[in-house]
Amino acid sequence: MNEPQLFNFHGQQVNTANRGDYFGYFYVLECSGILKIGSTKNPRVRLQQLKQMLENYGNNNITKMYISKPCTNYKENERVLQNYFSTVRIKNTELFRTDVKQVLKVASCLKFKNNSELQEKKSKEVTAKLVAMMKENNWTQVKLAERLHVSQQVISRTITEKGTIKMSPMKVEMMYQLIAKPYPASDIQI
Repeated sequence: MNEPQLFNFHGQQVNTANRGDYFGYFYVLECSGILKIGSTKNPRVRLQQLKQMLENYGNNNITKMYISKPCTNYKENERVLQNYFSTVRIKNTELFRTDVKQVLKVASCLKFKNNSELQEKKSKEVTAKLVAMMKENNWTQVKLAERLHVSQQVISRTITEKGTIKMSPMKVEMMYQLIAKPYPASDIQI
């Protein structure tokens, strides 16, 4: 059985490597006359997951998986591409009924950002501010999560990493915006 291969948006076969915590890929998967637009940090693993999922449903017709260059705005690019083709989207899915060449043409025009240094800086700021908020207010991780309206899992993952956060740029930005808001004294009293 031929294994599906990874290709860039110009149709050339590619290999991938781990590019660091803030990098990922958005992709277009060609399968049984429909396309899936998604994103992942590891295209090879994602391709195998999708292949297995399709086999479980009795469908193994992955033609090709096209991936972007590694970038830090891969989630944003996924949303842009999905929104651009929203008129041909299969309701409530990441699946689209359209021509792969058309999607690849649009995908190749998107910007591929590398702002990993900025993300690392924001990660350190977020971690320091969260720890400071906890100390100043004598809060547990649970209490901090309640105040920021996020899950306790997000907080524990954030502050157990020695000074850095292993989150997507989108989550780092969300946390950065949350802690940038001034909290009135009445809001932070226990």
